[in-house]
Amino acid sequence: MPLIAVLVTGILLGMVFAWCATDELKQRRSTLQSEAAWVVLAFGVLVFGPSAGSLVSFHGDWSLSFWWAADAMPAALLALAVLACALAPLAGFAFGAAMLRRRQPVVLIYVGAGALLGCATASLLALPRLLVEASYLEFHNGFGTRPIAGSALGYSVLWVTALVAGVTLWTALALRRIQQRPIHELAETHVPGRSIRPAAKVGDR
Repeated sequence: MPLIAVLVTGILLGMVFAWCATDELKQRRSTLQSEAAWVVLAFGVLVFGPSAGSLVSFHGDWSLSFWWAADAMPAALLALAVLACALAPLAGFAFGAAMLRRRQPVVLIYVGAGALLGCATASLLALPRLLVEASYLEFHNGFGTRPIAGSALGYSVLWVTALVAGVTLWTALALRRIQQRPIHELAETHVPGRSIRPAAKVGDR
């Protein structure tokens, strides 16, 4: 369903962001100590999560691929799903950072490729449901369905896709700029609540 695809996409984007910030992550003992992690968190909370929320709010039945009626589901459950989408980029970033620190980029590639393949396969299987605009009742009773092309839903999907794509590119470039800064600047980067300094070398103790 689109909501699951959005969640998986968020995790995949987080893994890509971790790859973009490889050098900066190597200077940190913890993922949350990195400046890149806060950039990714802002991306998820300010852009990715609200984008998913807009589709759930205005096109809830379609977001669930008409398997369930959005009106019949608890509002708290839908809100939790949107929150999961907002945090998905950070989750993917944390996983990617862990794999890169362990020098296991192949694992990261395999997991990302597997998730992408699974998401693409599920989307293709659900394509007949994704190409129409309707309510849950209209879809299951065979009346009132409209092609997504030229519909309000179609324009919403195009707008959300363009917005997320543009901000994703900007975020990736921002992460590249962060890791291109001199190492001593990265080592003294301030994050909320603490000042991060490089770990002491064994010979300096």
